[in-house]
Amino acid sequence: LGLIDDTGIRKAGKYFPKQQIHHDHANNSYYSGMNALSSGVYQNGKFAAIRSQLVGKADSKLALAEQDVTALIDKFSVDIFLFDSWYCKSSLLEHIQQQGKAFVSRARCNSKVVLGEEQRLDALFRGMPHDSYTQIRIAGRSFWTIDCTLELKAYGALRVIVSKEAVHAKPIFLVTNAYSFSAKFIVQLY
Repeated sequence: LGLIDDTGIRKAGKYFPKQQIHHDHANNSYYSGMNALSSGVYQNGKFAAIRSQLVGKADSKLALAEQDVTALIDKFSVDIFLFDSWYCKSSLLEHIQQQGKAFVSRARCNSKVVLGEEQRLDALFRGMPHDSYTQIRIAGRSFWTIDCTLELKAYGALRVIVSKEAVHAKPIFLVTNAYSFSAKFIVQLY
């Protein structure tokens, strides 16, 4: 598995190159610091960080992620890529698919689905009755899933796994081009 992720590094005091103001989505605040993009490989229960680099305003995180994808394929024979919703952009998805590899990513709940008229993913599944979901068990925990293929405005037709941990929980949306994997395996990977 190849993993692509970034993390904010808060920094106060002396100004460093590539330091800038960042938005913290967890608490809707801003901080001064740097952003580090990291890629890694997970295999046989072990994880290895392959590259970590600071990203500044002049850098494109997507272009750097594409370079990391290529390096992970060439040097480590990675077949499946995992990343969060920030990296779920058509350019990176297309780059991975052109290499003949699979991806699993969380999609944003406001991603548009084309069903006659455009709808948000969360709106499409908001009123879905709980008995429409299938229960799966992973490491003693229950998850409920819906497995479907949807035409997403930004990405085209992709498999979408809708997953929630409780009857009234908000679902998350996982998108993938891996049609041969079970929904359980995809949720477990993510």
